[in-house]
Parts: sequence; C-alpha cells; structure tokens
Amino acid sequence: MLESALRYLEFGWNPIPVTADKRPRLDSWQEYQRRRATEAEVREWWSRWPGSNVAVVTGAISGLVVVDVDDAAGAEALKPYTDGDTLTCLTGGGGRHLYFRHPGGAVPCAVRLLPGVDVRADGGCVVVPPSRHRSGRAYRWEDPGKAPSPLSPGLLALTRAGGASRRLEPRDWAADVAEGERDQEMTRRAGRLLQCGMPAGEALAVMRAVNAAHCRPPLPDEQVEKIVRSIASREAAKPGPAARPAPGRFTVLTQREMLRRHGENESRWTVDGWLPEASCGLVVAPPGSYKTWMLTALAFAVATGRPFLGRYPVVGRGPVLVIQQEDPWWMLQSRLGRMFEQRPPAETGAGDGRAYELDCGYTREFDAMPVFWYTDRELNFADGGVLGGMERRIAEIRPRLVMIDPLYTAADTKDYMAESAQRMTALKVMRDRYGCSFVIAHHTTVAGSSDEDRATIWGSQFLNAWLEFGWRLPQGDERGNVVVRHFKSCENPRKIRLRFRITDWSFGVEVDEKFTDSVTNRIEETIAGGGRPGSMGDIARTIGCSKTAVSQAMKKMGLKRGADGYFHK
Repeated sequence: MLESALRYLEFGWNPIPVTADKRPRLDSWQEYQRRRATEAEVREWWSRWPGSNVAVVTGAISGLVVVDVDDAAGAEALKPYTDGDTLTCLTGGGGRHLYFRHPGGAVPCAVRLLPGVDVRADGGCVVVPPSRHRSGRAYRWEDPGKAPSPLSPGLLALTRAGGASRRLEPRDWAADVAEGERDQEMTRRAGRLLQCGMPAGEALAVMRAVNAAHCRPPLPDEQVEKIVRSIASREAAKPGPAARPAPGRFTVLTQREMLRRHGENESRWTVDGWLPEASCGLVVAPPGSYKTWMLTALAFAVATGRPFLGRYPVVGRGPVLVIQQEDPWWMLQSRLGRMFEQRPPAETGAGDGRAYELDCGYTREFDAMPVFWYTDRELNFADGGVLGGMERRIAEIRPRLVMIDPLYTAADTKDYMAESAQRMTALKVMRDRYGCSFVIAHHTTVAGSSDEDRATIWGSQFLNAWLEFGWRLPQGDERGNVVVRHFKSCENPRKIRLRFRITDWSFGVEVDEKFTDSVTNRIEETIAGGGRPGSMGDIARTIGCSKTAVSQAMKKMGLKRGADGYFHK
C-alpha cells in the first residue's frame, strides 16, 4: 500500500490513508484538498496505519474528476455524456470509477447526478488499487496503460448544474444513502438545515434521525456530531450584512506542524545534484552558451525519467510545463526530438530499387511525453489575470517542473527588477501549494557576459534574494562550457565542464567533473596553448574572468611582460 501511495504521489495525485469502510484516517484531511502531501508524510501515515487502504483526493489538487458508476443502469444513463474510453478502476463493490482530467475552475462533487452515477471532484476522494473492499475483493485498474481523458463539456455542465449546490428536493430526504456516499450526503443535508437558520442542536437531532433511517449502514454517532459541529462553525464564521470585511489570509502553523511538514534535514532532489525538489532558481548565461539546450535537456529528463545529460539520475519524474516566449516552436521541437536519439534514414535496396526508411519508433514516446507548452506568449508577472490562469493550469497539470524562458519577457525592467522580483513571490506560493519547481532562464549583462561572479547578473540585488538555486554558464570556448552551481539548501557541488556534441540527428554531452577550474589554471592553459596576452584585459577576455581576479592571480604566478610585449612565466 505504501509503495502504491508513493507511486500515486509521483503521478501528481494526492494520496491519503483510509479505513476499510472508506473513511479517511486523518482528522483534518481537508487540508490535503488544498496542498500536496509530502513523501515524508505519506511514509509516516502508512508507518502509523500499515494496514490502511489508499485513497486519492479528487479535484484540482490531483487534477482528477472521477465518475462513480454503480451498475449497468448507471452505465446506460452515462452514455450520452461519455464513451467511457478513459482510465477505469474496477471497484471491490462491483462498480466502476471512470477517471477524467480536471478541466480547471470549480467542479463540485455530485451525489446521484444520474441514476446510479455519482461524481467525485473538488472536496472528494476515491479509493484506488490495490486497496481491498470489505467484501475482500481488490480494486484494480481495467487498463493500467490508459491515462485520464478530458472531461466532456456535456458532463462538466451537468456536474456543475447538479453538484453540491443543487437544491435538496423532498425526494432527496426520503432516499437511502449508500455506504460510499454517507459522509458527503450527510454533510450536504446538514448544510441545508444550518444555512436556513436551524439551531445546531435541532439540526443534530434531525441528522441523527436521518442517519438511523436512511444510511446503509448508519454512521457512528460521533461522526454525525462532527459533521454538524463543523458546518455550524463554518456558518457562524460567515459575516452578516453589516459585518466587517474578512481579514486577508495569514496562515500560521505550530512548531510541531512545521517540523512534521518541513523538518527534514537533508536535501531532496528532482534531478540529483542539479534541480532541488519544489524550489525556485535561475539558469543564467550570455547568448550562445547552450542555455536553451540545457533547459530542453532538463525538460526531456524530468518528463521521461532518463538521466539528465545522460548521467545524473532523475529522482522525481513528472509532467513539465514550458513557458517559452522567445524562440520559434519548430526549433524547440527539433531540439527536443534530438534527445530521442534519432537516426538518419537507412538506405535499402540497390540501383533503381533503392529506398530510404526512417525508424520512427521513438515518435510514439515523443508524442506521449508529458510536456505542456504555453503558446500565448503573454506571461507577465504584473498581469494578475495571466498569473491566475497559470496557477489554474498548474493545478490541473500538476507539473514537477515549470520553465520560463527568458525572464525579460515576463518581467518589468524598471527599478532594476525590484517590482518584478517582488511579484515573483507568487511563484513561490504556487511552489508551496503544488510542490513544483520553477526554473527561469536569464541573460547576463553585456559587461558581465563572460564572468562567473553572481554580482554581475543584471538585477542581481533582488534576484539573488528571490532564487534558491542557480546555474551559471560563463561564455564558453573550444574547451567547452564551465557550469557553476549555487544552492541555498545544500553544499554547492563542484564546477563541471560540458562539451556539447550536437548533430542534425543527435544530442550528446561530454561531462568532465574532475577538472580543476581556477583563474590560475586558466591563465596557465592559455599561455601553454600558445596564447600571447599583452595585457590583463586580453587575459580576462580570453579566460572569461574579471580583471581584478586576473591581476591577483598574475601576482601569485609571478608573470612579467617580456621584451616582446607579452606576458611570460
């Protein structure tokens, strides 16, 4: 059960432990309708309740709408709204759960939407394989290879019209409530009583009678009390006509809650040594430094699970959202295609019977790769409407990684990036809510285009305060590109040198982690290779470093200008 829960977490779904009668083990599982569970929390739950079944929270948090079909009558009633060709779970009770992608916006749960048909969406949850039903039968996927299909417009409209906000009719009060519907339906009925102004004590008495007469089997009495008490508290907190406006969000956690949620003392990675899990950072380089190739390779690795640069393990595979506002689409697709190790057409036959065949087996995986492209090119951190749209898509897609390239297309350049860096805190809010990482491509200044020093980055005063990790690629040369990595959460790895090997049909990178990179070594390599530096400025431009660093290194090395006007040892 634990392994399955962790696998669902990797999918971007939100797993929680439930009892054999489908009741969540967590007293406050509603919290996980708003934020993603962490791996540490999931492991702790199944350590505490090892025999628990697995459920997944439906709605925007998992990007799921699940249609619960009880029997053949329900399947027949659903036919006008879907052909059923989607990921399907065979339940232990003999029914089916049809999984659809959450379309964004509000999608309420709905009980008896159609005869024998319920909907689990925002605020709901469903039991998933390999959980066992009380009958002893296991839940199982009908076709595990399928993915959730889009929710049809007709079914979405029907759900929104007939969901939790639907008016209770007299026949609803007389209807019996099946086991899997009890919590939701009792909440709906209690809510209607309390919204009409009925005192909580009287509402509890009514709900106890409803529970005894219509729930099959009845809920425990303490659960009925909990439902009524919770809704009564919520209704009491609503402002009256002359009430003061509600204060803004100001969430606080106890130390115990903080420790359980964020108290891990080790760094966690999406890509080992490169991309921290749920983090925000920059990839900074001048033009022509393979920056976009690096980002393309990162998207390819996270989406497919193949090692980054052919070497570094992907710990957290998942969907990728690409927000590219500069380069042409055909070029990006061409670059991504080369990651799949394409091969040139093979010649067959001879003479006039010659033909060429292209092995296109890779294209199936290419087509199915979970990479999503934002094509409007209108993202601006000052536009709250577009940022809201981005968050809705992130809630729907549940990406592991969101890439924005380049920064200047989304940022306001006035005031040296001060306002934009402040607005970029919205990305950290999304990071906390959905557990994704943000990577933003950023150009260096002209003056700092060949320098590794983070102080030369345009807007660095504010951007360095915002970022939690960064990759810097100073201007490369025939020896390759040196990559400098910075992390706030852990000790910085050593610099590495990359040599890109790119053809019309392939993408390759030679990784050199053993070289020692210092200003002194670079000066020595330049002179040993036949370089004839005549000034500190010549050396600084050749090796990609500042004049100050070059001056200090030359003093240590004892370099002097010779009679020919060039520096020698």
